[in-house]
Amino acid sequence: MGIIVAVFASDFLGGYLVFSAVCLALYEKSLYELQIDKLLDTIDGFCDAEANSKHLGLITGDADSEATALLLSVADTAGIPTGLAPDIEAQIQKRRNRKPPPDDLA
Repeated sequence: MGIIVAVFASDFLGGYLVFSAVCLALYEKSLYELQIDKLLDTIDGFCDAEANSKHLGLITGDADSEATALLLSVADTAGIPTGLAPDIEAQIQKRRNRKPPPDDLA
């Protein structure tokens, strides 16, 4: 419309309408991108909360969560660690079961 007004009526008014249309388009585009980012952040928050609840179930010793975590593959957890590797866990248990040194070493 701004170009039509510029050709047939006023150059200034037509230019103003074109400039206003461009500004409005840029503003709407930025609002659209903000809404998409907000939606994606919300979905990411849901995924993080689910992973954290499973991890918390492992820490507190919930049997159902532990069995579920052992059955999940790397693709299901999206690379999120769900516990200790078996070799590291074995080393931790060895250190916990080790007898403390005697107090009277002198």
